[in-house]
Order: sequence, then C-alpha cells, then structure tokens
Amino acid sequence: MQWSKLRCPKCQANYPLARLYARYLSNTCPACDAGLVLSLESSARLGKTLGIILCALIPLMQVSLIAWRGEYFAAHLLAFMAAMIVAGAAIGFVLGPLILARVGEFIPKEHAPRQGEATPSSR
Repeated sequence: MQWSKLRCPKCQANYPLARLYARYLSNTCPACDAGLVLSLESSARLGKTLGIILCALIPLMQVSLIAWRGEYFAAHLLAFMAAMIVAGAAIGFVLGPLILARVGEFIPKEHAPRQGEATPSSR
C-alpha cells in the first residue's frame, strides 16, 4: 500500500511523499513537469487535522501544571508554553506532509485562485 494518495491532475502520476518534504512550496509533477498547488479544501483539511492533534496535547499541559504546583509555577508555565510552541512547529513540519499526503489533492497552478481573487465558495 502506498502512503501518499496525491496524484497529478493532468497525467494521474503518483506524487512521491519525499517530494513533499524536499519541495514543499514549489511542487511540480515528476512525470509531466506541470506546476501543482494544493486546493483550498486540502489546505483546510490539513489545518483542521493538525489543529485537532495540537488540541489533544492541551490535557498534557493541564496535568503537568497540576504536578508542578508551587512557587515556581510561573516559570514552569512559561517553559511549558515554549515547549508547546516548539512541539507545534515540529508537528507541523514533520507530520504536516504526512497528513497532506493522505488528505490533500493537487490542482494545476493555472487554475489556482490568485491572491485577492474571489473563490467560488466566498462569493
């Protein structure tokens, strides 16, 4: 079973998972060299999935703050908040492409809405 479900919309070639890590912002099809971008729906699904994962880490913060009660509560709170920011960045960079390979879909770069243009769902 192949992990990545991403395909080129023009030639239907499989898009390798390793290329998501190596070429995160400039995706081109390995078979036909077509410029590819993520659809807006894919970006929304990726953000929702990563947000759920980060929200699942919040109980960890509450449990650790209960365990660290005392005079250094503020210091522990700040250290844990910094650790959560680092963990969020790591989850985004490491798990982001993995999740994107499962829930994402590419569209040709020519069909992507440009910045400032109205999308069909926002009209």
